[in-house]
Amino acid sequence: YCVDTTGSFSVESPADCSSMGLAARKFRPVLIEAAGGWTTSFTELDEYDLEKATAAGVQRLLNEAEVYEGNIDGYIGRRTRAAIGEFLAENDLSAETSDADLIDLLEQIAREKGREVGLTLCNRTHERIWAAIARRKGEGWESRGWWQLESGGCARAIDDALLATPHFVFAEMEGDEGGLRHLKGASDAFCVARGRFAIAGRTDCEASAYRTVNFKGTAPAAGGKLTYEFFERDFDEGER
Repeated sequence: YCVDTTGSFSVESPADCSSMGLAARKFRPVLIEAAGGWTTSFTELDEYDLEKATAAGVQRLLNEAEVYEGNIDGYIGRRTRAAIGEFLAENDLSAETSDADLIDLLEQIAREKGREVGLTLCNRTHERIWAAIARRKGEGWESRGWWQLESGGCARAIDDALLATPHFVFAEMEGDEGGLRHLKGASDAFCVARGRFAIAGRTDCEASAYRTVNFKGTAPAAGGKLTYEFFERDFDEGER
């Protein structure tokens, strides 16, 4: 099945997870033996003690820092030690740096790298809005949502570097009389779903139990990064 590793998700699973920016994960069936309720306990099948789990965390962070491309297996072997040494040398750090300090430094770098690219949505209105995005994906198109943006809040919609082409946004805001207000100038049709979604393609939406709505094009991304701000003036007067 497909999952969204960036946070909570509820997606209608496409045939190809990677084409939607999702990750494929193997699920295990659960046998429910009581109709009124059931508790499933998770246990670790592999012998992952605290030391091994810490080592796996270091490997993953080294990978995100782009100094390690090996397996995330919890074993600090020759390749992992070489990557750690390279990272410490590049950052003028002591070879005696503790694992805890190393993890803190790697997490900080990962956060900084994440802020350098991707798509961020910000709500500059006085009301809560629900937003979705659409973009080119390979040879086709994809649309994804929803992000709940409180007044003054922001959310990361895409963590990867963006192509230097327009992306598309959609947003709904509740009007004064209970109707919905939409973005002015939106003219590019994509599919959306009632719940959180990741949809491949932009045609025949209703045939797949989606609905067609108009998105608005953004300015092209610069340097793999784009921040899109929703202002009050961007929305129509709403339904009456």
